[in-house]
Amino acid sequence: MMAYKENYCAEAMYFMRTNDDTIINYENLQSFLIKNYKNVHKPQIYGNMFQKAAVARTIISKWFVSEEEFPDPYYPDFCAGWSCLYTKAAVHAVLQQTLINKYLWLDDVLFSGILAERGGIPRVNLPNLFLAEFKVKDYRNYLCKSSTKDFIAVHFHDLAKFMKKNRKIDCRQKNAVKNKL
Repeated sequence: MMAYKENYCAEAMYFMRTNDDTIINYENLQSFLIKNYKNVHKPQIYGNMFQKAAVARTIISKWFVSEEEFPDPYYPDFCAGWSCLYTKAAVHAVLQQTLINKYLWLDDVLFSGILAERGGIPRVNLPNLFLAEFKVKDYRNYLCKSSTKDFIAVHFHDLAKFMKKNRKIDCRQKNAVKNKL
């Protein structure tokens, strides 16, 4: 997708990677882009960072990586793959690194970690904007406009279950969520 962006959307100032189990708040994203426009020409990656994450060496782990694939015991700091935002300059710098570095199947570790680190691209940790999970009370507050939570992206491990659970939210009463759960 980054190569597609470079080849067919070269004028785009930002590139956002996101998964299908992530909800994007486009109003807050637009506000963030406007506020941070002065940084658009600097290579930067914004997201919820994993720092000093140990490489999974247990063979039964879903995230198992052999020493041949990645010899270090820890990954470089990287942004969670469910959603992160790259400046135009960061996309270009990451793609340059793909030409001279080995592939790793963990795309978030590869692009926003290994290649970003080797390309000298700063990662900006914004866990309050790129949320790992929404709680029921947070979602109720957001829906009922009583929250100042200005998230850009929120990841749901089981979006269908979350939406089913939250169908009963009633903004007319403060205790509606407590009474119905």
